[in-house]
Amino acid sequence: SLPDEEREIIAEVLLFHAEEFVEFHALRTRKAGAERHADLHLVVAKYTSVADVHELCDVIEYEINMRLKGTHVLIHAEPCSTREVECPVEEGLADTCQRCQVKTEVRIRKPVAKGQKLVDK
Repeated sequence: SLPDEEREIIAEVLLFHAEEFVEFHALRTRKAGAERHADLHLVVAKYTSVADVHELCDVIEYEINMRLKGTHVLIHAEPCSTREVECPVEEGLADTCQRCQVKTEVRIRKPVAKGQKLVDK
């Protein structure tokens, strides 16, 4: 496992983007020589496009790596409801879902090119 200070940096990056996903869990970290490894599950609103989820993951991975050089980040994105957990909107039990109410107007930020600053889209 990475030291607490380094895990906190990862959490800070994730919290900065908290308006863009439902939750994260299963954060695992380790160090192998000079390399750091982090993987986590990122729960996104079920109807978020694959392109938007991919872009968000790229941004999070990039920002973690900018703050912790040599970190290999793996993000497993998953929808907020699965076959095991029913969506209350789809089941007709609610007009809106608190878990999915994330973020109808999401501000996605992405790197322009490696090593350059992030810009608003």
